[in-house]
Amino acid sequence: MLECMDEMVLKPKPKKPQSRSRFNTFVLIVGVIEPLFTLPQVWQIWVDKETAGVSAPTWFFFTLIGIVWVIYGFQQKDKPLIVSSILWVILEGAVFLGVVVR
Repeated sequence: MLECMDEMVLKPKPKKPQSRSRFNTFVLIVGVIEPLFTLPQVWQIWVDKETAGVSAPTWFFFTLIGIVWVIYGFQQKDKPLIVSSILWVILEGAVFLGVVVR
């Protein structure tokens, strides 16, 4: 019995393949950069005060769907999904609020 326990304790945990770790880092970087492409829309609404052609209901639903993805990311413990989704919710919410407020 002790031999089995010693064997279980001494077995090293399998490591993640190096390529998977690099890809996860890449996905995290993409997950941060992708939502930033919404910044020109946010700028147009908040700084230039131009909301023509921007649909408040569309951005409202984008924001709601983003919240669902944040929750899912936390459930899956998926850091790139969490980070990206939080950024999307912030920026999509900024567009929505900007259209409603302006």
